Amino acid sequence: MKTLFYSLHLLLIFVIFQDINAQDRFERVEVLDHPRFSLNKRVVLDADLTFLPVDAYYKPLITDVVLSYQFSNWFSWEAIRAGFPVYNFDTGLNKSFETIVNNEVDKAYDEVGSDLTSDFQNVSGQDLKNFKYRLGSMMFVNLLYSKSNWFNRKTVYHYWQAGLGGSYYDFGKKSQQTIDFAVRARFFLTEHFIFNFRIAQSIGFNKKAVRNITQLGTGFGFAF
Repeated sequence: MKTLFYSLHLLLIFVIFQDINAQDRFERVEVLDHPRFSLNKRVVLDADLTFLPVDAYYKPLITDVVLSYQFSNWFSWEAIRAGFPVYNFDTGLNKSFETIVNNEVDKAYDEVGSDLTSDFQNVSGQDLKNFKYRLGSMMFVNLLYSKSNWFNRKTVYHYWQAGLGGSYYDFGKKSQQTIDFAVRARFFLTEHFIFNFRIAQSIGFNKKAVRNITQLGTGFGFAF
């Protein structure tokens, strides 16, 4: 009886072990599809439009020229990013402050019978108004290479990247040196043409200039 019991016990352990092995074999994830496009060992020239949306006074639109090189499936180096403003949107906040203050001061002058008028001018928040250019460099880690089904019309291949680097901003009389964080998606249109979408944050060290600069950018690249 004991022999039968031990035999059944061993048989049960064997069946469970075989079942676990079968599950491991079928549940193991394997990449069956090889990447159709790759940037390994290739130089990429990008042209981006970048918007700086956060500042309350001025919101520049920048054109960026970028040169980068990808060492492997994991790492790429954005050797230089040079940006120049093409348009600077004035939110009108300074003008609103000036109008409110001047109206209030003029009323006070009228109450005391003075014929003087106020000519107050607000000079705060002028850094991005005088923005000249920026230069930067960044290292990227390729987090993911994937492909998507574009509404059953096309298969889109893309990189998902995270980057760390630094930049120099010239604001005329002031300047700023920053540490930069970025996430970027690169979508392959063809073997050579790429569409980019980029979100970045610059944190500056100079307390006398703009210290937090958020960036939203998009553009196209050509891989050599």
